[in-house]
Amino acid sequence: MKRLSAHYLFDGINLIKFGVLEIDDDGTILSVSKAADNLKEISGLSFYNGILMPGMINMHCHLELSDLHKAIPENTGLSGFIAMVNNLKSINKAETKLKSIEKADNTMYVSGIGSVADVCNSDISLNTKLKSNIYYHNFIECIGIRKSDIFKKLTDCKLLLDKFNNAGLSTSLTPHAIYSLHPELFKTILDLNNNIFSLHFFESNQERELYNGVENSLLSFLNNIDYDYKIPDIGLSLSDLKNSMKNANMVLVHNVDLQEDICYSMYSSENVFPCLCPNSNIFISDKIPDIDNLMKLSNNIVVGTDSLASNHNLSLIAELYSISKFYPDIPIVELLKWVSSNGAKALGLQQKFGNFTIGTKPGVVLLSNIDLKKLSITPKTYSRRII
Repeated sequence: MKRLSAHYLFDGINLIKFGVLEIDDDGTILSVSKAADNLKEISGLSFYNGILMPGMINMHCHLELSDLHKAIPENTGLSGFIAMVNNLKSINKAETKLKSIEKADNTMYVSGIGSVADVCNSDISLNTKLKSNIYYHNFIECIGIRKSDIFKKLTDCKLLLDKFNNAGLSTSLTPHAIYSLHPELFKTILDLNNNIFSLHFFESNQERELYNGVENSLLSFLNNIDYDYKIPDIGLSLSDLKNSMKNANMVLVHNVDLQEDICYSMYSSENVFPCLCPNSNIFISDKIPDIDNLMKLSNNIVVGTDSLASNHNLSLIAELYSISKFYPDIPIVELLKWVSSNGAKALGLQQKFGNFTIGTKPGVVLLSNIDLKKLSITPKTYSRRII
């Protein structure tokens, strides 16, 4: 058995000053308590400078794009970024891709990420995930704007879904975005009765403009794929989403440029989890969401890193630092909740991850170089796995 303490212990909900964590040799949490009158009197206690917290949860990642690190310039805009990913995703050999995937997986684990919601368009990450110490939920992502392609797209995605399921990995089929699926395909996926979906949602002003009929570069990109492309009716699409939320959790990713009059009602549901990926948003379009407003709309905010194609690293602490730069008044306890217990709730894994509850094995992570006086994340703050 190990006894751990630090300046603060974050249990997934609260910060406990000089809290003490007792943990079994296999990683099972035995107890969480406030400090004794004298920490020095607790036998076998290991004390750390900083904050101890449960393993973190990355709620949006594209692990299979790890080989595109530094391959795409910043500030291309959404349509430019999508076009470059499509052009580059086959440029590297499988061996290069696999090495990049394995490196990214290991880096996330060492940094304290214990669970990842990962978007998959192929099976190239499957073997890495089978060997990984990280728990992955795999979102098999469907994209297809042509009506004639609906059957083939669904068939291909279900075959990929079966590969992951047959390997024993947690998996569900999910739409990419409202604009990137034919309305019939979009609704068909939502009607599959999955318990969780993920959706790229109002990622930039280009997406919002598209739904309002503006002829921009995103529309031109889609018209190049399908000359007969018709802009989805956003009202009908959101109605379909709301119906699916009655029985499933919905992770809405990005939320950068929301259309207030039709979107805000989405966030009041306990099944909706707005996911922030600020460093990716800055990388692609140099803009991040109105987080103050999202906090008024939802208590379920979660955080993701997106991919190395649109980020400099896969660090959740780097994401939290970016958020705190733009929104310095957000308490650190709230930020830490977004990368722990909220993520566990989104994935339905509260009994396994995201908190120091007796009997769970969430892992233990140390946050170092915290400003302990202001209780804030600094440019030098980093995380590393202790257990």
